[in-house]
Amino acid sequence: MAFDGILIHHLVEELKLSLVFGRINKIIQPNPTDIILQIHNHHTFNFLISMSYNNPRFYLIDEKPQAPLNPYNFCMVLRKYLESLKILFKLKMIVLLYLKLKTKTN
Repeated sequence: MAFDGILIHHLVEELKLSLVFGRINKIIQPNPTDIILQIHNHHTFNFLISMSYNNPRFYLIDEKPQAPLNPYNFCMVLRKYLESLKILFKLKMIVLLYLKLKTKTN
């Protein structure tokens, strides 16, 4: 099935119900092409983002991911900047995943 605008629109609308305003608790990179964001909203969700050149995809997974003993450098950078941020989605010609930084107020 081809990923056209209608399919992406409905996919994003379904993900919004689960992930919007959720907080990223954990980031796992089980292999070089996949990243799993563990997001807590009203439940804990595992959001897989695959950057595979022949099969890019993103979806929610049920199983609990296993983290490798030595994390990849890219995963460490993502953990440094993305953990504890909130999730926002926006759909244009591509799917944009916005992360809201919590700011301190005086």
